[in-house]
Amino acid sequence: MTAEPENKHVPSKDAVSRLWLQQLSHALSWSERHPAKLAAAAIVLPSLSLTYYLQAERIPLSILSSDVISGLPSLLVIISAITVALFALALTPLMVMFEGAVTEEDGSIRVSALSTKQRVRNTKRWLIALILPGAILAAALVLSARYPGHDKWAIPLSIALGAAAFVAASFLLGRKETKRHWFERAWYAAASGYVQMLLALLVIQRMVTWFPDIESFWLMFILLFVSMVAVGAAQLCAVLLIENISKDGMIAARAFYASLAIIVAICIVPVTGGWLAGHVVSSSGSGGMKCFRLAITGDKSDFSKVIDWSDRGQKITKPLRMRAATSSMYYVRLKDEVGEISTIPTDRVAGFLECPAVNKAAAKAATLDRS
Repeated sequence: MTAEPENKHVPSKDAVSRLWLQQLSHALSWSERHPAKLAAAAIVLPSLSLTYYLQAERIPLSILSSDVISGLPSLLVIISAITVALFALALTPLMVMFEGAVTEEDGSIRVSALSTKQRVRNTKRWLIALILPGAILAAALVLSARYPGHDKWAIPLSIALGAAAFVAASFLLGRKETKRHWFERAWYAAASGYVQMLLALLVIQRMVTWFPDIESFWLMFILLFVSMVAVGAAQLCAVLLIENISKDGMIAARAFYASLAIIVAICIVPVTGGWLAGHVVSSSGSGGMKCFRLAITGDKSDFSKVIDWSDRGQKITKPLRMRAATSSMYYVRLKDEVGEISTIPTDRVAGFLECPAVNKAAAKAATLDRS
């Protein structure tokens, strides 16, 4: 989607920057004029997200408790930050496409070519460029699972090939008459390619989690490849959206309002709102530990369902996962279970112990011995 050069006056970057900053300042002044709406949003939106999470996890915690109400604004801030970070991660690889963008006099951005034929051709080429890093990584992961023992060199090789493919595509499709040195362009494209593979890795992880019963390696690769195509298509749609909202030079103001709309939508939808709220609540309560053990004070029989009775010398629980925490109570669940929630008062906890690393070979040998 390389823009065609024109003999048109191109405004200076300083003038465009001042225009965008003026628009952003005007948009931010909206929050100063509507403090009541922002205060209501700071309560309503995180309340919905947290309610979705508590109901999905069956956590007996009232949304009306003082600890919950006082933490709602902070929850919204963290959810907003995570949302912005995820969108930034998805849009970072697209920066190589904006290298050839043309900034008009009114501050609007034109990334695509003017002719429809050139626009369609470049769109197809950029789609292939965005798919390649993830497709190469997916192929390497599937082949490593199909032929064990080669992952030590296959995965690094796929990362290098994916980055090289993205760099080559950016040079072939990017703007030729740029003032940047080729080394700077290559480094920038390689960084974008690695970010694209990181995004692809997150998508692959989700696909494997959602479809754990697929045993065919070819079917798994097809599923991963289709997901890479969907990600690339979504990224190109984002480029077209950015180009459209920049018309009349209103990109800064419209981006601000679009960000607010996205955050509202994410908090309202149960799947996204509950997932983000759960991630914030569970990780903050455990200090980021996905698995931990608690050192208990007093009579350990009070927590017989979670206590590790094999350890007679210490009052230690079994491996746990934090589900929620308040100033007076921890809501935990056994690491490998999805059922009952156990509550442990904070004044009965002497300390947190991170779960030891699992030796996969030893665990497999123990399983074979038991069988």
